[in-house]
Amino acid sequence: LLGPLDQGYWPESNLTPPSGEALRRDVQWIKDCGFNTVRKHQKVEDPRFMYWADKLGVMVWGEMANAQSATPRGQQRTLNEMKRAIERDYNHPCIITWVPENESFSGPGLKHGIKQQYTFQQELIEEMHTLDPTRPALPDGWLHNPEADIIGIHDYAATGDELRQHYIDFETGRSLEGNAGTSPYKIMALESLYRQQPIILTEVGGFMYNSPEESGMGYATINGTEDYLNKYEEIAQAIMDSTPISGAIFTQAYHVETEKNGFQTYDRQPLVPPEKIKAINDRIFSKENIRRDLKLRKHQMLVAAKVLREKALLVSSLRASNPYPTVQAGLNPQALDTDLMDILLPCTIKDHHALDEVLENLKNTRNEPPAPGHHHNRHSRASQLGKGGGGDKHSGIKRHSSHL
Repeated sequence: LLGPLDQGYWPESNLTPPSGEALRRDVQWIKDCGFNTVRKHQKVEDPRFMYWADKLGVMVWGEMANAQSATPRGQQRTLNEMKRAIERDYNHPCIITWVPENESFSGPGLKHGIKQQYTFQQELIEEMHTLDPTRPALPDGWLHNPEADIIGIHDYAATGDELRQHYIDFETGRSLEGNAGTSPYKIMALESLYRQQPIILTEVGGFMYNSPEESGMGYATINGTEDYLNKYEEIAQAIMDSTPISGAIFTQAYHVETEKNGFQTYDRQPLVPPEKIKAINDRIFSKENIRRDLKLRKHQMLVAAKVLREKALLVSSLRASNPYPTVQAGLNPQALDTDLMDILLPCTIKDHHALDEVLENLKNTRNEPPAPGHHHNRHSRASQLGKGGGGDKHSGIKRHSSHL
């Protein structure tokens, strides 16, 4: 997935499209740049935009405006308007995902650990799945819920090397447990579990022209068309090199009010030729490069799945003593392949650090020769998992040790 962020503003009419032709031109510009998708940002767009996206072949992210309020009344209005938007646009084939909020603005208390807002975020996702089970849903940008189908990260790295560095650890199967991109908050809300969902940079780029005539908001400052194209190519190549990333949304299609970081001016005059953006996209995101990337991604997913399976087996083996209060009890070890995430989803990041340490101890113990006169040394080490939790000393570890 590759496309621009589009806020749906016009200088002469604000949020109201000046004409149907203006909407058609916006969709055609996306195609001319070699993009295949667009994130309509903080706006339920005029249905004529979806008509032209259907006709011309552009995938659209359907997104709600932020509630800016976490009161019961504000949350109910958000749910009501979200239902109306999905009901209106459900039959447009161009719509590929639903986004109920941006950067957790509808739940500002999430960053302070307010669980009621976490529950409401989960309710939004579940409601979207109920209304439209055919499309993924995600609250975008900050503080994700583990029920989200996609993890959307905002990353305004100024250089390609900086962007690569943000994701290099994930290539070894590391969990998405801390900050990522340039977000000021942890990606997963309330230390919840990243479930290996696809990662998309849903805001990236944001290059601002260095202009003495006007000032405004942007990120990396560039000087002229060639500098813009070089910077775009640098960031695009870094995205392609970062295997965990499955797509990118570049900020943004055109300047908007005080935001001066568009591919075009506010009145849709190109700052860079669309055909040159397309040439970069066609070269970097070629089918051959994507096939190679998918092959590497498959290997890394297998590595990550192996780690998750080890943790699930360990949690299952500990179900009797249950030393971690957030871990489910009474799990069926015979159904690990299908129940893997049901086993791990209640775990917090703190639990996972403990599980990592235990798994490492088990592996080290398995490789040690038995100490003289201590034939049960391995199980003595394993019994430390109980940490005073009671139950069988071996906690079922022997039964599952071959899998671990």
